[in-house]
Amino acid sequence: MTSPSAGTLTIADFEKELSRSELSGYGGMRDQRPSTVTGSSQKIDVLPDSLKATPLSVTEFLKQIIAPIQYFVKHMVIKRGKTMISAATNKGKSILMMNLALAIAAKMDSILGFKVENTAKVLVIDTEMGQSALQERLKIMTQGKDLNLDNLFVKNIPDLNLLDQAQRLQLEAWIKDLGIELLIIDPLGSSWQGDENNKKEVQGVTSYLNTLIERFGIGIIVVHHWRKASEKGKSGGEMAAGSYLWTAWLDIHITLEGDINSVSVSCEKARHGGRFKPFIMRLDEETLWFEFVTNYEKKITDDTLVSLFNLAGKKEMTRKELLDFSAANHGPSRATIDRILKNSRFFEIKHDFNGKSATIRLLEDQIPELYTEEPKADWNE
Repeated sequence: MTSPSAGTLTIADFEKELSRSELSGYGGMRDQRPSTVTGSSQKIDVLPDSLKATPLSVTEFLKQIIAPIQYFVKHMVIKRGKTMISAATNKGKSILMMNLALAIAAKMDSILGFKVENTAKVLVIDTEMGQSALQERLKIMTQGKDLNLDNLFVKNIPDLNLLDQAQRLQLEAWIKDLGIELLIIDPLGSSWQGDENNKKEVQGVTSYLNTLIERFGIGIIVVHHWRKASEKGKSGGEMAAGSYLWTAWLDIHITLEGDINSVSVSCEKARHGGRFKPFIMRLDEETLWFEFVTNYEKKITDDTLVSLFNLAGKKEMTRKELLDFSAANHGPSRATIDRILKNSRFFEIKHDFNGKSATIRLLEDQIPELYTEEPKADWNE
């Protein structure tokens, strides 16, 4: 994408658009954007729309008619919102993203058991896969399916840079001309040129994407790679690469873990509530569509923790030891372990005198024989 005017804008139109965009937030960084710009004959206000209105009292605010949160896909993709799908390499992030894009653009009834509530014109920007692989994947996904594909647009841009002004103008022209309502970027890390661990530079990207939402009323999905696992065994949303601002910026954060044939899907964040329960899905390799398998939490019960203690070869562990061991062996999360312990009769919890730490002891005399099986290391089986 070297010329923002190619195929969309004339040179004259581009110069007008460039002048306008320079006034509306050129770098995406609030600390670099002037509050006003003085022209030859007038003072031009360049504040974002959200700052132009006077603050309201709660009395007046409660009288406002404000549209409720709306979804493209219930609990997964919000209209005028931001969703991230993140995972390690080869976990199916891009396949799930394209499944969602097709379901929304073609107005399927549901996907993975989640209702498709609104259709949209969708633009998928791929920065890594390449045109040949992208076309082959779409052929497989759409083969034999009666889908209206006119609302799904794709573009491979290996050198995308969302911090470049000319490229921003081209992207905005596509959104406007095509009537795009949902923008998808895969992956986020290759969509700009900068340091993703630098707070100021990350804010330049997130601020610009916020501007697109405010200006065009679109929703956004970004696909993001996890950094490599550390010795501490971190997993889930904690592993989204780069500045914490990425995840702080989101409305919904979906993470994938496990084998491609048994992927656990979790909602690490849902700003507006409606956080879905973890579940297992598997990939149909002939169609490249994910299929719902089962509710993940149903598989993590008392016997899971008993097996975890057996695997560790211990009858007693501190809470920290248990959480660390579970993470290192791809076991249940902290929240799930705490939930099980709270309701289990198979474990005794002893707190120290100041209540800051706890020891968990396995009560073998309370455990039925069916829980004394050999320990299992893979909790996704």
